[in-house]
Amino acid sequence: MAEALAAFHFQRPLWLLALLLPLLGAWCLRRQRSGWASVVAPHLLVALQVSRQPRRRLLRPRASWLLALLLMPLALAGPSWQREPLPLGAPGEVLVVALHVGDSMLADDIAPSRLDRAVTKLRDLLEAVPEQRVGLVAYAGSAHTVMPPTADHGLLLEYAGALAPELMPRPGNDPVAALTTAARLARGAGGRGRLLLVSDSLPEVDAPALSFTVLAMVPSAARGGYPGGDGEYRAIGQAADTLGAPVVAVTIDDTDVAALARRLYGNGGGPRGEGERWADGGRYLLLPLLLLVAGWLRRGWSLEAD
Repeated sequence: MAEALAAFHFQRPLWLLALLLPLLGAWCLRRQRSGWASVVAPHLLVALQVSRQPRRRLLRPRASWLLALLLMPLALAGPSWQREPLPLGAPGEVLVVALHVGDSMLADDIAPSRLDRAVTKLRDLLEAVPEQRVGLVAYAGSAHTVMPPTADHGLLLEYAGALAPELMPRPGNDPVAALTTAARLARGAGGRGRLLLVSDSLPEVDAPALSFTVLAMVPSAARGGYPGGDGEYRAIGQAADTLGAPVVAVTIDDTDVAALARRLYGNGGGPRGEGERWADGGRYLLLPLLLLVAGWLRRGWSLEAD
């Protein structure tokens, strides 16, 4: 409790200046006298005015009006006393996935196949970034745009699940073409672009100066990885080191998806305070504010406030 009080602050403190308006209005209303006071005897005026009837309500109309006008600037000022994790994949960012759709991706050492498992891992990653715009590039000997960046993850996954090596016009493995196409998609969509290469092999090539992450769809000796020889994984790691790209090994559980999220977005992998923001507590004032405003729909309240 003491820690929360010490951390309490307003994220948009200038809105607090708006508190002066309802306070000034309340002062003016309190000084205001009814126009009937000059022509009606005081003891009769009490009986005629609705607002002078015996108080049977816990909250009077004018008090609810004043309280609502006080809560609005407080909510807009953004009271905050605790931190919360940043959402992964903000709407202004773009993630483009380059998926290798070569014949080698049909190997079943990663059940049901490397390609099917890659689509499953992509689905798991997108569940962690529901607001992220994501694009998809399929490549083998050539690279082709399957889906430009979109927030419709269901549609993107439908297209990804339908990919097969026989659909590719040219066999082979050209990650340079894939990364170039992916980077062009990210630039065209605006915002900050992140590139993910999903493949079971990475030739040693002179790739363009691009920042990307590799998801290695091969058995590896990594913890939680699929059993089998790690020769392919070492080859991918060596080629990725040359290109300055981090490599994440596919795992049986969701360890690889969590590692990808840290690599791509930097959340959850650093010390406390990284990937966090101050939580806006103004939302907790919305319910009482709505209840106060709803009271004005009751019969007689606007009349009683006059």
